[in-house]
Amino acid sequence: MEEDFFGIVLKIHRSLYLGDVGKKITGISAIVFLVMLISGIILWWPKRIKRIKGKIVIALRANKSRRNYDLHSVLGFYASIFLLFVVLTGLIWSFKSVENSLYWVTGSKKEEKKIKSNYSGNKSTVSLQKILDAIQKGSIGDNSNYFISLPEDSVGVIKFRVQSSNESYLVKRSQYSFDQYEYKLLKIEQYDKASVADKIKMNLYNIHTGKILGLAGQIINFIASLIAASLPITGFMIWKRRNKPRKGAV
Repeated sequence: MEEDFFGIVLKIHRSLYLGDVGKKITGISAIVFLVMLISGIILWWPKRIKRIKGKIVIALRANKSRRNYDLHSVLGFYASIFLLFVVLTGLIWSFKSVENSLYWVTGSKKEEKKIKSNYSGNKSTVSLQKILDAIQKGSIGDNSNYFISLPEDSVGVIKFRVQSSNESYLVKRSQYSFDQYEYKLLKIEQYDKASVADKIKMNLYNIHTGKILGLAGQIINFIASLIAASLPITGFMIWKRRNKPRKGAV
């Protein structure tokens, strides 16, 4: 992951390759983007229902400045519908306060107690393969995908996330936490018993990338991202035209 192309791109996307400082920059940028999206929707909103057609259709036969305005306003509105989900999911990753708000809004209880491995000196870690074999012999079934998270420190735990490979784009994942020094199952978190907030968190990545709607959702998110990249350009052109000195003005 340190040398893989997409691993590097992911770090640039999440933290500009600047570590914790970069995470704060991208998080604050996401907040600014959210404010711009909401304010843009408010400015787009038609004062009269009769004017709705002019707000949802680009006037291709109009003059250059009007076309540029429509490219900014109309395309920006359509893209904002999907970009709001992209930004909000990004904020949940970036700020604990936003994550806590998710639990509060959904009425879910957040597990605050962190489970730990029993570390007491020079202990060797357990075999991941033996743990995997034990899980596969259980009632989960063989047709599953496994995501393994290694311990972050000496008291961290080994986490096995199990997800059926036959599922739809909605992630239904259960997690098994093991002591890294003993063949001891410390905690089981079944999907069926997970809170609403935990289920949403499981699907954050798919919502963020559009994968929750399959390939069509990813294509829509891709197009919405391209439009988002064009908005500063068209917005600057609108600003430049409005601030251009008029002929004969002193």
